[in-house]
Order: sequence, then C-alpha cells, then structure tokens
Amino acid sequence: MKTIRCLEFITAAVVFLQFAVPSVLAQDSNSHGYRVHAGLGGSTFGLAAGLGTSFQIDDNLLSARFVYNEEPDLFTPTPKENVWDVGVLYGRTLQLRRFSLSASGGICLVGGTKRGRHLGTKGEFFTTEVYESTSLSTVGFPIAAEVFVAPFSFFGVGIYGFANLNSTKSFAGVLLSIQIGNLRQE
Repeated sequence: MKTIRCLEFITAAVVFLQFAVPSVLAQDSNSHGYRVHAGLGGSTFGLAAGLGTSFQIDDNLLSARFVYNEEPDLFTPTPKENVWDVGVLYGRTLQLRRFSLSASGGICLVGGTKRGRHLGTKGEFFTTEVYESTSLSTVGFPIAAEVFVAPFSFFGVGIYGFANLNSTKSFAGVLLSIQIGNLRQE
C-alpha cells in the first residue's frame, strides 16, 4: 500500500511538471527544452521497458523516469522475477546541432518480485521449479546515459542506457527509445 501511494505521488508530480515547467520556461525559448521518451530493450534481467520526461535549462537536465525489467517467459522458474524503479535524476547535457548526449544520477524507489523459499516442482514432462513469491521495496540510486539524434525539432531517436544501484536487486540495461518534445535549442 505504501508503494502504491508513493507511485501515485510521483506520477502526479511528473504530470504536474510536464505541464507547469514548460509554461514557466517559455519566457526564454533559447535556454530550455523538454521531452518525453519511451523505449524497449534488454537488461540484466532480460526484457526492459522505460519511459520518462526531462526538462533542460541550459546544460542542466532534470528528469523523472520509470524503468521496468522482467525475466523472459521461456523456461523460467515460477514466479518470474521483475524489478522496477521510479525516480528523479539530475544531470548534464551536451547538444551539438541534431545530436544530444547526457548523463545523470539521482534517487528512486525500487520495487518488484523476487523468488523466496523453494516450494517444489510442477508439471510432468516439462517441469518448472516453484518458489515462494516475495515482494521487494527499497531505495536505489539510478544512473542514466543518453545518446539521441533529432532529425526534427520535435522528434528524436536514440539509445537510453540505465542502471540502478541498490541493496536488493541492482540492474542495468539499454533501451532503443524515441523522444518527443522541444528537442533542439537553435
């Protein structure tokens, strides 16, 4: 329940920032940018998906992100392990015409499902190991690195690298992502 309330708060904050910050920053269109990104890829867990929003002021980057990682379905014990994070990050960005590079770090909430005590096996021909399902919840330190190209001032495509260092289930991965927003500062 505590995790759900925290997710609701972070979601509300991201939605508020998405609409409030661009209007405040609109006074100086040469020194800011904002964008939303979404992507799919792989991680140390298997499959990964992520989305987030970022606000840029000069070379400073403030971001909020959600990253979800899950084991593939094929030949995995039950339950499948998964881990996600929701967090805020601060970093620096470098823009060179149509290209942007950035690196950032921050703090986040980490949650998911992990395997607990071994309970046995199920099935006759194809057997599956069955474990107790255990929830995880901790604080983590997210890291992100982005390389994007923006062929248009409102659309970009690139690589979003991510990692999360925490006491329970650290992870890392790469997403092929798209960006939509005010991407180029011309």
